[in-house]
Amino acid sequence: MENQTAINPPWFAKSKLHAPPLPPGTLARPRLQTALRASVTDHAFTLISAPAGYGKTTLLSSIPLSLPRPLVAWLTLDQEDNDPANFLAALIASLQEMDPTCGSNAQALLRELPNPGDQVRRVMGVLLNDILEDISAPFLLVLDDLHLVSEPAVYVALDYLLDHLPTQMHVAAATRHDPPLGLARLRARRQMSEFRWSDLCFTLSEVASFLNDKQHLKLTLDTLTNIHSRTEGWVTAVILLAQSLSRHSGFSAAMVCSTEADRYIFDFLSDEVLYNQDEPTRMFLLETSILPELTPALCQAVTGRRDSRAILDHLQRHCLFIQPTDDSGATYRYHALFAEFLRQCLALEMPDRLAELHRRAARAEKIPSRAIGHLLAGEHWEPAAEIIEQVGGGLLQKGLLDTLNDWIRLLPPLVRDNHPRLFWLQGVASWQKGDLEAARPLLEQSLKGFEAVGDQVGQAEALAYLSTSAVLQGELVRCGDLIRRAVSFPASLHIRVRLLMGSARLAILQGDIPHARGDLETAEALAMDSGDLDALRIFIVQFHPSFALLSGGLERIERICRQTLGRLEEGLSPLRAAIEGQLAFVSLWRGRMQDACRIGESALAASRRFGSGYPCLDFIAIITVAMAQMATGKYQEANSLLEQFMEQFDRLGVDDSTAPGLLYLAGRSHYLLGDRDKVFRLYARMCAADHRREPSVAPAVRGMMRARTEIMDREYATAERTLQKVVQLEQKLRDSLLFGSGRLLLAQLYWTCKRREDALDQMVAVLDECEPEGYLGLILREGSDIIPILRFAIEQRVHTNFSSILLKSLESECIPGARSIPGSAESLTKREIEVLRMVIAGASNRAIAEQLIMSEHTAKTHVAHILRKLNAASRTEAAARAFEMGIVATP
Repeated sequence: MENQTAINPPWFAKSKLHAPPLPPGTLARPRLQTALRASVTDHAFTLISAPAGYGKTTLLSSIPLSLPRPLVAWLTLDQEDNDPANFLAALIASLQEMDPTCGSNAQALLRELPNPGDQVRRVMGVLLNDILEDISAPFLLVLDDLHLVSEPAVYVALDYLLDHLPTQMHVAAATRHDPPLGLARLRARRQMSEFRWSDLCFTLSEVASFLNDKQHLKLTLDTLTNIHSRTEGWVTAVILLAQSLSRHSGFSAAMVCSTEADRYIFDFLSDEVLYNQDEPTRMFLLETSILPELTPALCQAVTGRRDSRAILDHLQRHCLFIQPTDDSGATYRYHALFAEFLRQCLALEMPDRLAELHRRAARAEKIPSRAIGHLLAGEHWEPAAEIIEQVGGGLLQKGLLDTLNDWIRLLPPLVRDNHPRLFWLQGVASWQKGDLEAARPLLEQSLKGFEAVGDQVGQAEALAYLSTSAVLQGELVRCGDLIRRAVSFPASLHIRVRLLMGSARLAILQGDIPHARGDLETAEALAMDSGDLDALRIFIVQFHPSFALLSGGLERIERICRQTLGRLEEGLSPLRAAIEGQLAFVSLWRGRMQDACRIGESALAASRRFGSGYPCLDFIAIITVAMAQMATGKYQEANSLLEQFMEQFDRLGVDDSTAPGLLYLAGRSHYLLGDRDKVFRLYARMCAADHRREPSVAPAVRGMMRARTEIMDREYATAERTLQKVVQLEQKLRDSLLFGSGRLLLAQLYWTCKRREDALDQMVAVLDECEPEGYLGLILREGSDIIPILRFAIEQRVHTNFSSILLKSLESECIPGARSIPGSAESLTKREIEVLRMVIAGASNRAIAEQLIMSEHTAKTHVAHILRKLNAASRTEAAARAFEMGIVATP
């Protein structure tokens, strides 16, 4: 009996046989088109398998752009093609669009068969013979939307076609999930090429090209990066976001997450994905959407489904926006937007089940941070608080301060009040951020809570951090009281080390050097003997630069840092950043200025990555790098670094009285750049600070700043008296030497005033102190200004060897090389900069010649060259131009 199914009946849509036109504004994707061209040329079968909206059809429609003189038979499949007779008829019709005679024998057979589904191989065999006879040129058969076909007989026909494919024929199929074909066999034969959703995703540059070049949205790089991250390159999501953004003017990155933009995307997911699933699969998707990662065990715990592994495999095979997170294939995740959509549907459809689902997930979750997330989302407050208390210390060490604070803030006030450890964790987090004003009330509240429940260990911990905050805020008497209270309680090794370091710092500030040395040695022994990394971390973090001024201090911190480094795992960590900060300081004081800059900048970069977890060490690294930069003539770089830190300092609302050293170094950087107004403004800030709360170094550094203002106004006699007072202060409290030396500044003043013997006397006092301890950096950080005095010391046979070492270091590291002149093709040589500095100081040609050991004629020639290069008519004008351009500093 003749087959009753007509070939190409009246309702057959001819549009099935043609590639849809490319939408307006379609982005050309050369990387994919090149890969597709290679694929269809070199492989019998090309499979493009990805979820809805990844541009599969668009890519295939671009084939005419990818192949020279392409012959393409196109067939868009639909539900009707689950009838094998319809499928075979449509397939023949697609080939006849290329050659009307092709497939006539197969067509005739199809009409005669009563049930073509039983004999698809026979029909396909006849069709293959027709192809061999009628089409000799290479061509491509495209099967679009193959996922809409589920009839096994159709896939039997396609498997037969692929197994016997003529050499001139290639097949490309687009589908939302892998078809039930012999794919493993084709892969083994290397006859198949595959494009997955990771291949089809927009790259960041493609997102930028589509939105800005095609859609003319003029988005910033930040907004484009936000869109790419949020959509993970999902093509349809980018298109829908573009439609949403184009309806608004003045859009920003915030609109990427807007309700309207989400609605477009979620409507698409609802229509195209979720509601096309059977009910068990749909329920599985919704219930597991709360999981950041999907494993069979976690999914079973949440859903109760013992077949979770099989369901996950099914979801992956069907490309339901799920992908493995590693090569093992044991762990998966949903596309971020798909997961967000599923969670929204879950909240709307089953709000009463959310708490229970999160409770199940938390019970099964082995990663504490994720368990906490589930408990908080399910409002299981008490278990969440208990786990936060357990893991909070680890988060502090890793610098995850914002994560910790966010968790605690989500807890109701009543729960927080019943857990004093939570206030302690928040207080320490604020302390590590440098916000001492916020830390103090939190630590005090934790202390009251620990007292109320009789937790003596907790009291010791709260008192230890309160004492550290007190010393940083200049409250020395209170610091001593807090330490005495803390040591009366039993304390962990870590708190004992912290209290000893705090006691040593307090003793330094009170001038009790033997006590400080004893506490420091005890803390070192505890930390080193224990071998505990946390104890070593506390010792390193609490090692104040003033400890380096004790005999053997530099050797102590360098030794412990290097030993601790050897025990750390590879990779960045807050502790590694802290160690680098201390080693940068050691390099500065050893006179290795380039190393100090390099290591210090590395420490700051790592610290910023971890949220500046150790503000005290950030401060040390910043002043270290800034002083090394000033020493090497990089005045503008030092100024920029200090200005940035000053802005952060001001944003935190920190009182000026707590950081006179920072204000002084900022003022010195402006002094070296010749910016008189800023120097005077910073000095005014130092004078206006609350002197009752300032650290003991304040009078000395304020005196050095005052002297610099007096030198800038050429009030040399007044500056001399000011610096003599500073020298007296330095002899009583050496901390001020961390920021500058009043004696060396006085030596430079004497040299400027041609009082060479007085300058040498001051220099000798510094050399006497620095040579035994190897403190080259204390002198070298003054930069090239100190060179003439060192040369004079060598001439006078004073500390000859040490002075020669210093001079050699200055000449190799600290004298700026050739400096370009802004706005000019000219540059000043290293020697010309030395001459220019003496010109600015008022030296005559004869004085320049004597000082720099050259003939007077050579000195005169250098001066003439400098005036010409700076386009200056006089020495005064040359000095002004040099200051303005930042080429040299004031004398």
